[in-house]
Amino acid sequence: MLAILPLSGAGTYADPVRPQLPSGARDAASGISFQWIPSDDGRWAIVELSARDRASLLPVLQDRRPGVLTFERGQVSRSTVEVELRRYRRNFQWEDLVGLRRPTGVGQEVKP
Repeated sequence: MLAILPLSGAGTYADPVRPQLPSGARDAASGISFQWIPSDDGRWAIVELSARDRASLLPVLQDRRPGVLTFERGQVSRSTVEVELRRYRRNFQWEDLVGLRRPTGVGQEVKP
């Protein structure tokens, strides 16, 4: 599932910037794993969440904080999700989130 969640944290070692998950999704027993990229304005995170079962994701799906959006796989078309996510990250591509696209210059041979 994909979600738009607010970012929290001071950006220090002790308090890193990270997506602000609902309290029920933060405990280790929930079994939720996630990866994220920041929005263009740095206030939001585009988050891909996965879990062993749907019940583990319920705290995120039921999150009613202002601005929080969720998209369940198979429930919303890819084009609809892309349009919505591009409101937060102008040049959003699916590969950015799953790490398939390399940033410009990475992996290129450097000649002296």
